This record gives sequence, structure tokens and C-alpha cells, in this order.
Amino acid sequence: MDYLKLLKELKDKIFHIHFKDIKLFNDKIDEYGVFTYLLSYMQPKITGEGRIDWQAFIEELKNNDYQYYACVEVEDKDYEDSFLSRKKAIENSYNNLIKFF
Repeated sequence: MDYLKLLKELKDKIFHIHFKDIKLFNDKIDEYGVFTYLLSYMQPKITGEGRIDWQAFIEELKNNDYQYYACVEVEDKDYEDSFLSRKKAIENSYNNLIKFF
């Protein structure tokens, strides 16, 4: 999906953004196809640890003069084993995004 194209096309209709990343496993897509259970071929990641080009994404938001709501989703199995891991996920998400603002 060309998410940058969608940001351009839908800029007047976007009033809330969720920052969330994803890691795709192309070998699993080849094996299972895309019409199977989503987590069979992808893994939710914190921002900056997946495939989204955050610099380009945020630049497009700036180009669109986006002035509305945003939240950062922290959904990543690599950070679920303790409270400190969850805290680290929040810190890493912040650090991975703030450099583009």
C-alpha cells in the first residue's frame, strides 16, 4: 500500500493519526497468501522498527499542514515481557519519531 499517496489524496479527511509500524514477512505471504490470519505474515512493531518510512510520512503530514490528533501505539511482542520493557518501547517510539518533527 502506498501510504504516502493516501496521505496526499485524503489529506482533507484525516483528523486523527495512529503512529504504528509493521514488519512484513514476504516468505510467509508467499506461503500463506494475504487472505489468511494477519499475524501469519506480519508482526506489529513500535514506530521506527518496522517498514514505515517515518521521515517521509511526517514530511507529508507537514506538507498537508496536519494540525489534528495523533497517538503512538505501542504494540510489539518484543517489548511485552515486563513493565521496564514496555517503558523502553515508549522511549524508543518517542526517540524514533521526534527527530522528524
